[in-house]
Amino acid sequence: MFLARCLVAVAVLAVPALASAEPPHAASPAKAPGKPARTARIQKSEGRSCNKPTVEVTSGADTATFSLARCDGTPAPLAVDQLSILARPGSAAKPKQPLEALAKTKGSDVAPGIRRVDPRLVERLELAVEHFRKTGQAAKVQLISGVRPRSAGSYHQSGRALDFRIDGVTNEALVAFCKTLDDTGCGYYPNSLFVHMDVREHGAGHVAWIDALPQAFSGPPSEPGLAGYVVTIIDSTDTFHDGVLGPSSTADDRFLGYLTGGEQCSSNQQCLQLYGPNAICNADTLIGESVCSLTGVGRGQLRLYVDAIGEIQGHTWSPNPLSTFYPRPSPLPTPGGNFSGEDIVVGRYTSH
Repeated sequence: MFLARCLVAVAVLAVPALASAEPPHAASPAKAPGKPARTARIQKSEGRSCNKPTVEVTSGADTATFSLARCDGTPAPLAVDQLSILARPGSAAKPKQPLEALAKTKGSDVAPGIRRVDPRLVERLELAVEHFRKTGQAAKVQLISGVRPRSAGSYHQSGRALDFRIDGVTNEALVAFCKTLDDTGCGYYPNSLFVHMDVREHGAGHVAWIDALPQAFSGPPSEPGLAGYVVTIIDSTDTFHDGVLGPSSTADDRFLGYLTGGEQCSSNQQCLQLYGPNAICNADTLIGESVCSLTGVGRGQLRLYVDAIGEIQGHTWSPNPLSTFYPRPSPLPTPGGNFSGEDIVVGRYTSH
């Protein structure tokens, strides 16, 4: 079914060393008897690019240690091609030519069957590595999957996605940081040992990943000619998705609850003291009360509405019957809390 395959997207400047010289018209000093005249020489130093610390990247039996980025954040020399070789599909043999020679080739391929990864992907990987880098410890990245030529419609096919993990970093922490990067898709797989990261066009917006097959659901708010489906998603928000009967940890694992005595919270500090880091006091409009919840990445539910041919025509923030229905094009909240009239981004996911 169409809906079952839906994915809601939301330099250091090296200056030549100049030997000092007299002004052009200055008189030449007298030569000392018996001593040869000294000649001033201009010595040129080779320009050196400032690169960030190296990273050990492993993919299967292949391992390479290299800098991903320059000090200004752009890809380091040879980094795109080195990562492309490591991220090559299993059907492509490792090139025998030197990396420097391969880097001189132009076009989308480094070598036959090896597509060049998007330079922005290298930049984002460096940002993640740098964020979690520990002083005195070498950063290690393990690639699980890179370029997949047969994954039609996938960012893996075009060299814009990686499945990877960073040694010593949990999936939860890695995807939470990934969510802070602009125009980046972040896939969190709770039952796997890696995180998916892809680069998207400017303005891609909020991205959520479907975590389970949609389940048919009926009830308010109902829309004429449209069928409702509850979809379990993984996203990053400052609040939580309510369940059918209101807020609950089974509907969204970011929901925490009331204070110890069952009373409402009135400040973030109360929730922090009771529940720990990332807990805030949230005013839930559906129940008209303030409760504690977590911010960041979590698993929740929303509802999608489709027409007779399976095209998505709208959504609600949760399966709760009091949730507001937003038709397509539907407004999305802006940081200030107002609605901007932007459309919700809906794409299709394939199992390749």
